[in-house]
Amino acid sequence: LGNGVAAKFTGVDAVKAADLAEGKKNARKPQKPDFIEFYHQRADALKVLKEKLTAAFGGESPKIFVFVDELDRCRPDYAVSYLETIKHVFDVQGMVFVLAIDYGHLANSAKALFGQDLVFEEYFRKFCHRIINLPEPDEGSFRKLSEVYISRYLAIEGKRQSLLHTGENFLESVVKLAHGLKMRPRQIQEGFRILGHTMVARDSKQAGQVFWALGAGTLLLCFLSVARTEIYGKISKGDPSLVAVGKLLVSAMGKDEAAWWVQLYFTGTADRDFSPIPIEHALKELGYIEEGPIDIKAYMSRFSDGWGRRANRVGQICGMINNAQAF
Repeated sequence: LGNGVAAKFTGVDAVKAADLAEGKKNARKPQKPDFIEFYHQRADALKVLKEKLTAAFGGESPKIFVFVDELDRCRPDYAVSYLETIKHVFDVQGMVFVLAIDYGHLANSAKALFGQDLVFEEYFRKFCHRIINLPEPDEGSFRKLSEVYISRYLAIEGKRQSLLHTGENFLESVVKLAHGLKMRPRQIQEGFRILGHTMVARDSKQAGQVFWALGAGTLLLCFLSVARTEIYGKISKGDPSLVAVGKLLVSAMGKDEAAWWVQLYFTGTADRDFSPIPIEHALKELGYIEEGPIDIKAYMSRFSDGWGRRANRVGQICGMINNAQAF
């Protein structure tokens, strides 16, 4: 009765105000979660979801395909949680999940969570019914991909022109190098992106006018910068010996396939006077020339002439590439 009178003359309902204050106070108090109730709510929600999925996509034959890429690149906990979700939530006959993964990377993610003793083959079998190993790309695949990237990054009509002469010989060099280094499609794309910025021509008069060895050497170093980052970092600092780089190319491409690139790289590191002794020793150690007297300048002349004015072209190219990588 007193509250009613007060409310009539003051416009303030003290009881409601008190109830409101008490409610806010209680809301600020930490609430003890009811885990059992939470579990039942979650279980019911998952049950309803699965019923809906079954009604929409269930059946003897597949009605929906879900393609998942890059799962192996996710955080280990997320990747494993994703697999568990597919298994326990979306295990509906009629729904097919296709996972494009790097098996080794995904195995490392699982072992990072469950320990190195995990037998990943058995663990993964719970989630995957069939495994199809994709073949390594052949030279034909590299050719098709390279043709696309040449037009996209080097000779962009109306936007960019390249110092490189991108004819058939250039394409063959790209294919041989990418295939030899076993580059992945994204590595090839990144290599072309850097190459495009490094070899951009200021105008149409410069297009295709670079010395052929300078162009091929830039291609080699651009691809090494993304496919063999460790050795490229050393090359950029002037650290590795000729033999170290030669052995890398030989191990990646084979002795015969690497020979041309080895000689190209060696002459690109030479100074103006083209001191032949280090190059001769390196070629002998790699097994490209026999022991005994040899006119190394004449032997390497077809490469050295292609560099134009020589003064450690490799070092110059690395500087250009390092600048281009910022774009």
